[in-house]
Amino acid sequence: MAVTQNLGWSHEVPLFNLINGKYEEVGKLRHSDYRVMIPIGLTVESFSPFSSFSKNLPQVKPLVGQYSFVSISIDDLFVLRRMLPTPGVFAHYMEVRQAIAGIKQGLLFDEFDHLGAYLTKNRFDQDIIDQSKDENASLVIYNGMSDVVDSAFASEQWETSSKPTQEFPEVVLKVLSALDISREPGWLSVDSLIRDFGEEARNNFAKYLTDLDKTIEQHPARYFAFGGEANPILVWMQNSKYEVEWEKVNHKASVVAISIKVENLIGVLLKVGKRGVYEAAQPLKINVPVEQTKENMLIFEDAKRMNQQIKSRADHAVKGKLEPKQKRKVGRNASCPCGSGKKYKRCHGL
Repeated sequence: MAVTQNLGWSHEVPLFNLINGKYEEVGKLRHSDYRVMIPIGLTVESFSPFSSFSKNLPQVKPLVGQYSFVSISIDDLFVLRRMLPTPGVFAHYMEVRQAIAGIKQGLLFDEFDHLGAYLTKNRFDQDIIDQSKDENASLVIYNGMSDVVDSAFASEQWETSSKPTQEFPEVVLKVLSALDISREPGWLSVDSLIRDFGEEARNNFAKYLTDLDKTIEQHPARYFAFGGEANPILVWMQNSKYEVEWEKVNHKASVVAISIKVENLIGVLLKVGKRGVYEAAQPLKINVPVEQTKENMLIFEDAKRMNQQIKSRADHAVKGKLEPKQKRKVGRNASCPCGSGKKYKRCHGL
């Protein structure tokens, strides 16, 4: 049995195993090895609405000052397991749930309201933040969000009836399925980023994937970068008939990261087989050079050319779509007319 020393909070904690009456160190847990940490208080009985309102108690504080506490019951887990059947969607829900736990002014009645809001609105934590800022509200209450969950259990055949779920284009579901099947280290970060997309971004992402699907059989590889609504993602589509040229993959990925000016770029390599089947999905670890050197000069030169091409296309798109309608004001939370898939306030509304 492995145990840890009682060291309080530490960025690195040793693990011990009891061997022949003595504890021997067998490994270490490192804070840096984990992308998400969710402290959960699991109860036998449901304490709703206490579970949802407990975040406002002065005694309930984020773990080490940054990881918000979530209280759920075993009964809640039963429902979550049914409605969120894969590790990817469950992990993403818990990320959103934790985000809500950290928003004091956002209140929902119980766990099923949280689940219903997630199934209906996805990143409803962002909606609460936007409403709080745009309407200068000190309290945002979501009522009746559990209806979608309650209705799923209303029928006597609830065990065999279809479950409410978020809508994704078929080709995006192919990516999520390939990630879930492959489960390469880091796959949940890619899965979570894709699930963060809103409806319009999902459809735009699907269009890029579909366009590459149509031609991948004639090419060893194709790739694109997609901005979505938050962090960008690089998709490298690899024809499985060809070996992966990792030097080329790494070069292009670094070029993209520099051209769009991001310190961290999430990437995924999709191996595509016959009839467009996504055989595997592998997260990409992308190196982003901090400064130009003789060794990486070509990367920076290619990034400059790519950036000029992106700017030219974006300026042309904005000019073509905005000039004829100069009198129409674009809402800050509306989709940006440039077609990026982002909200206007996070794109050309900056």
